[in-house]
Amino acid sequence: MADIQRSLAIDPINLTRVVRGILGCDTATVVDWETTPLTDGMGGFGVYQVNGHARMFENVVPWTVVLKTTERQPAHDDPCGWNYWKREALLYSSGILDDLPPGLRAARCFLVEDRPPDSIWLWLEMLMDADAKHWPRARYQVVGERLGRFNGAYLTERVLPIEPWLQGSWLRSCIDWHSLHLASFPDHLGHPLVRRAWPMEIAAGVLQVWEERETLLDALDQLPQTFCHRDIFVRNLFLVADRDKEDEATAIDWAFAGRGAVGEEAVTLLAGGLSFFDVTSGETSVVDRELFAGYLAGLAACGWTGDPRQVRLGHTAAFALRCGLAWVGTTLPVLLQNDEETLEAACQKLHRRSLAESLDRAREITSFALQRGDEARQLLHVVP
Repeated sequence: MADIQRSLAIDPINLTRVVRGILGCDTATVVDWETTPLTDGMGGFGVYQVNGHARMFENVVPWTVVLKTTERQPAHDDPCGWNYWKREALLYSSGILDDLPPGLRAARCFLVEDRPPDSIWLWLEMLMDADAKHWPRARYQVVGERLGRFNGAYLTERVLPIEPWLQGSWLRSCIDWHSLHLASFPDHLGHPLVRRAWPMEIAAGVLQVWEERETLLDALDQLPQTFCHRDIFVRNLFLVADRDKEDEATAIDWAFAGRGAVGEEAVTLLAGGLSFFDVTSGETSVVDRELFAGYLAGLAACGWTGDPRQVRLGHTAAFALRCGLAWVGTTLPVLLQNDEETLEAACQKLHRRSLAESLDRAREITSFALQRGDEARQLLHVVP
């Protein structure tokens, strides 16, 4: 077996349980397997593809599964915190993800494996999507509509999950987490990489949102609340044709899920598309209008008759806070703590783009977020 397989110390008994679940056969036995890393293990988790063969009756058949390993990070032990390390495992164990509203489902989990003292493994279905790394533009409106139906169900007929680890103010916690970096932002505006990503006129807008953060966060807390995934974008959603030849939307990475404001869900749909260069800068405003129109249509399909201005306030305020503040707080220390050669290699690996292109995209994303912040300020005066 490969070195990485030994380092993962896969339990053959648990692997057999997983493979039997994949194949739907209680007597299948594992013949062999190999493990391939899909991520580099940063952020406290690693993702691997595990392939192998199993004997099922008289035949030897192939199987594949995704293994997501999560390691405890003491800084993220708070169940109400934005990045609580056990949240996704708890969601799968609770059964909440087994009964989502029509239009969106969670990737199937074959086993939640507790690995004492400080690790949890999730054995998840392998998903394939021909457009997984680049969506046709029309898909953004389609997915926006799915997210509207998903959120709308919890605004009309479904009861919000009551588990304490889903009740925290996620965005408030996220911004608090990055507050030290955001507070120091003015001290680094002369740094050449910081200056390229956030020139003075954009930096001034970031600082304005920073000053107004509590007003925007309070506004989000007062809007109708629903159950949100919060990390739906091109890499985390798969549209696969089901038996009725309709595209079934399947979401992975539920670690940020929880209570959130109506409209908030659609933020990462566009922000992720921009970050991964799936959406061009020239398409940003059009894609935002289309996905938001889809989201409103999804809410209406569920029978929600609330004020669309509330939805737009949720979308714009969350966009300003998440991409005009939290994202800046995430990116700033990366720029300050690494040399340009390291950053160049990271940009090429993650986006297949140069450091210069990535910094220019950071500027474009922040600029768009600040425009949404301007819209949110106007809505604050008219939304009941």
